[in-house]
Amino acid sequence: MVRAPRSLDLFLRHAELDAAEAAPRDQDAVLRQGERERDGEQRHPPKIENRGVDVFNLFADHDWDDEQERDGYRHRVAAIGPRLGGALLGGSLYELPPGESTWPYHYEHGSEEWLLVVAGRPTLRTPDGERQLAPGDVAVFAEGPAGAHKVTNSTDEVARVVIFASKSPFAVVAYPDSGKVGLWTREDGYVGLVRDEPKLDYWDGE
Repeated sequence: MVRAPRSLDLFLRHAELDAAEAAPRDQDAVLRQGERERDGEQRHPPKIENRGVDVFNLFADHDWDDEQERDGYRHRVAAIGPRLGGALLGGSLYELPPGESTWPYHYEHGSEEWLLVVAGRPTLRTPDGERQLAPGDVAVFAEGPAGAHKVTNSTDEVARVVIFASKSPFAVVAYPDSGKVGLWTREDGYVGLVRDEPKLDYWDGE
C-alpha cells in the first residue's frame, strides 16, 4: 500500500529541490564575488610591512642617554633620531621631575623646534607669557625672537616631552635672560658661548 505523502515529506522534498536549483545560482554568485574580490585586490594591493623601520615608544622605559644634574634643570634625555637612523630631523625625549626645566629660555637662528607633550602638564613660557600644557599638545618655535621658549614642570608629577628640531649644520642660539649667544654645530655641539654686549663694529680690531 502506497502511503500518501504527508505535508512534512512535501516540505522536505521541496526544500531539496529548492537547494538543488539554487546550487548553480549560488555557484555563479560565488564566482562573481571572487571576481569582484580579485578586482578589488588589483585596485588596492595589500600593504607590505616594512620590517626595516625601527620604532621608539615615548611611553616606555628607556636607557637614557644623559642626565642633567644642575638645579632647576634636572632631567633625563633620550635622543630619538640616532636610534632610528634619522638624518634630517632630530628629536629628544625629556623626562622632567617636579620643579625642573629642560633648558634656559632661548631661541635659535638656523633651526626650527617643535614641542610635543607626552605626559604631565608642563608650563610653556614664550614671549606671550606662560601657559600650562596638557598631554597631546603641540607647539612650534619658529626661528628668531618670536620663537623663544622654556619648558618647566611646575607640577608635583613627572612630565615627559619631546622636542623636535630641524638639523641644520650650524645654528646660533640666543639666551635673552642671561645675554648670551651660543654657536652650535651638528658635528660638535656648542663650539662657543659669548656675551651679546657690547656690540662690536664690523671693523673692530682690523
